[in-house]
This record gives sequence, structure tokens and C-alpha cells, in this order.
Amino acid sequence: MSVLKHRLVTGSLVLAGVVGMVAVPSASAVTSNGIVRATIGSAITIDSVTPATLTLNITPVSGGAQSTDTVAVAVSTNSGNGYDLSVNTNAATNTMVFGANSIAASGNITWGSAAALANNTWGFAIPSGTSGLIAASGFDASYTATTNLTTNASKFMAMPTNASPLLVRSVTSGPVSASSTPFWYSAKADTTKPNGNYDATVVYTAVARP
Repeated sequence: MSVLKHRLVTGSLVLAGVVGMVAVPSASAVTSNGIVRATIGSAITIDSVTPATLTLNITPVSGGAQSTDTVAVAVSTNSGNGYDLSVNTNAATNTMVFGANSIAASGNITWGSAAALANNTWGFAIPSGTSGLIAASGFDASYTATTNLTTNASKFMAMPTNASPLLVRSVTSGPVSASSTPFWYSAKADTTKPNGNYDATVVYTAVARP
């Protein structure tokens, strides 16, 4: 009996060991995704206005002498839709001023009305072939730097005042780096104007297109 009992006990011990090794099922695993997003806004700069001060040297004659030269405005933006460029003076008037004296803005005051300058006036132009130039500008295809011409048929228009900025160019693709717009300026004066520096301040405004 003792032997049998021993064997039974031994069998119980073995059985207990087997039961203790049975694996317990684990909990079910689930997954889910999340997005991490960096939203980059549009940025725009006017890199340069060259030259910062444009001087039109005029030696007047009785019938008027006209000088013309250019300013390059360079814009950069990371916007994939490009930028809009507007222009105006920094004041409620658009005359060039020297003390109590002035040179009037061109009488061609609306987009598309560009024409040759009258005596004792000034104006601006952008070559009509400039990409993104607002349509029907009336400007010439090209301009040349000149000094003291007594006859000049090149077409210019008045610079608008700060009350009515004028959209002149819309570049509709980007990003762009140092995208340059050529602004041509011209003034015509006769001997009735006292000698001196006649100034007007022009404001260039670039806006990234959304």
C-alpha cells in the first residue's frame, strides 16, 4: 500500500506541474493612427528697390526737356500662388515737391490711359511685355533711359495717391525669389520751374496670393 500511495502522490505532483504550465490567453491588440502636422504660412519680402533714390537730371529748355530712368523692385515669396504688387505715393497728393514749387503728376490718371508726358509733369510706366502685368495697361513694349529729350513719345501715367493704391502686377505662380518688376519714371520740365530737387515718395506693396 505504501508503494501504491507513493505512486499516486507522484502522479498528482506531475499532474499539478502540467496544469501550472497551461498558457493564459492575452488581451486583443488594437492600433490607431494620428497625424502630426506643421502648417507653414506664407511669407513675402521686398528684397530691394534699386536704386533707392532715382535721380532724373533735367536741364530745362523753354519747350521742356524730359529725362527717363528705371527702378527695379525685387520680391520673394514662398507662396505657391505668387504675389500681387501695388503702387502709390505716400501722401494724399502725387506731385513732385521742392519747397513751394512742384511738378504735377501726369494727367493720364487711369490704367490704360498712358500717353506722352505734357510739359512740367511726371509719370511712371512698366513695359507691357512684363509677365503678370495687369492687362490693357496702355504702356509701351519697352523703355530706354534718356536725358534731356525735347521730344519723347513714350507713354506714362500718373502715380496714384495713398488713397487709391494701384494693382499693377499679379504673378500667379510661385514660390519666387527676387522676382523683379521694372518701373520706369520720367519727368519733363521747362525753364519756368526753379532749379532744385523735386521729390515724390513712392510706396511699393507686395502681398502673397492666398
